[in-house]
Amino acid sequence: MALVLARRASYPMLIRVWGIVIVGNLVGAALGAYPLAVTEVLSPEAMEAGQEFTEKGLEHGWLTVFTKAVFAGWLVAGIVWLDHAAQDTISRLLQVYVIFYTIAAAELYHVITAAADAFFYLFVTGASPVVVFSTYWLPILLGNTVGGVLLFTLVNYARMDDSDLSDSSLLSPREMFLSWRGGPDKL
Repeated sequence: MALVLARRASYPMLIRVWGIVIVGNLVGAALGAYPLAVTEVLSPEAMEAGQEFTEKGLEHGWLTVFTKAVFAGWLVAGIVWLDHAAQDTISRLLQVYVIFYTIAAAELYHVITAAADAFFYLFVTGASPVVVFSTYWLPILLGNTVGGVLLFTLVNYARMDDSDLSDSSLLSPREMFLSWRGGPDKL
C-alpha cells in the first residue's frame, strides 16, 4: 500500500497481490475448518464453542463487527512496526503472541481467523454462505483493511523520505490505474 501511495506501484498490482493473499488464506481456512467440522476430532463441547464464535458475530450486527475489526486491523498492522524494533527472535515471537492474544481476549475480529470460524460454522450448521459472509466476514475484511491501511500505512507514508528517489521512478496517473507496473524495483 505504501508503494501505491508513493506512486511506485499500481492499483491493479495492489489488488492482484491482495487477491492472491486473501484467496490463499480463504482456501487454507476452509481446508483447516472442514476436517474439524465433519470428524470427531473435537469434543461436542468444543464443536458448540466453535459455532458460538460466528453466532456471536452474527448477533453483533454489521457496524459492531466492522468497528471491532478496525481495532484488530490496527493491532495487526502494529506488529509490522514493532517487529522492526525487536532485537531478537524471542522478542518478536512474544510480540506476535501478545498482540494476537489481545485480539482474542478483547473479542476483536481478524479476517483470517474469522474466515476459519465462518467456514466451520457453515460446515456444521449448513447456514447460508451469503448471509454468513455478507453480515459477518465482509465487515471484518473491510474493518481490518480500514484499520491497517488508514492508521499505519498513511502514517508510514507521511514519514517517507523521497529526497533520494528520482521523479523518473514515479508512475503516471494512467500507469497507476491501468498497468501492472511497480514494486520494490521502482524505488
